Amino acid sequence: MKHILKKVLPYLGAILFFVDLYISLCVFPANLILDLFSPKVSQAELDQLEYDYGQMAGYPAGEGIPVANNIEEFEELGWYKRIEGSEELGGKEYFTFETDSIIPLDFFRLRGGVDLAVRSSRRSGAVTRYRKSFETSPSFTDRAYYNRCYLVALPDGNYVLTWLEDAYYWKYKLTGHVQLPLGCKEFMTHNEKEAMASYIQEYDLDEDSILMMVSEERDEQRKNLYFVVRLGVLVGSIAIVIAAAVLIEVIAGKVAKARKTDCV
Repeated sequence: MKHILKKVLPYLGAILFFVDLYISLCVFPANLILDLFSPKVSQAELDQLEYDYGQMAGYPAGEGIPVANNIEEFEELGWYKRIEGSEELGGKEYFTFETDSIIPLDFFRLRGGVDLAVRSSRRSGAVTRYRKSFETSPSFTDRAYYNRCYLVALPDGNYVLTWLEDAYYWKYKLTGHVQLPLGCKEFMTHNEKEAMASYIQEYDLDEDSILMMVSEERDEQRKNLYFVVRLGVLVGSIAIVIAAAVLIEVIAGKVAKARKTDCV
């Protein structure tokens, strides 16, 4: 058995390494860890912003944030606040809600702050290629550069289209429900409407707006930190795999030795 393991383990280790490399650097949501250290943003803090164009979407929701409990409240919230005593509109209006159903869609858009141009060197000279604004392949889309669209259920069971951090989907899969971050609405682009037309029809969704629960400004500020966190996850997971492989080999050696002793 030990002899067989010695032959198999290198191949198994190589496969696990590349799977781990892909998951850690391309799939794992760094905000799953970073949000543990991010303070929640209250309505009082939002009211103090000098200018608000939606940059706070995606931050953890704190005290005083309006809650959408049903589709009627959802339709009323999320655009712009009306300035008290005036007909003028102020900054974005944020809201939140808890959900017990999130459906991932095969539609991804390029994150804020990510360069469209990708330059590489070859013998013939520098080559420039451009990232797509949208991707539709979950297997080959690098989540470090693209953000996924989800169908998220309101407390009354109605679904809404949402740009949501993958971290919240992971939390939902782990617990069965999750409190969502600050969200506000944006008008859907032509590409978004076209890509999600079937979902809009099937779930009777709003075809004009989409719920934004991702902070492009925060993505830009944290992009180097995201890489450090993913690298740390990669190193940690490799250490666990190596420790498990060593443990398996030790156990296999003890089992083989015990069998040999029994035979004698």
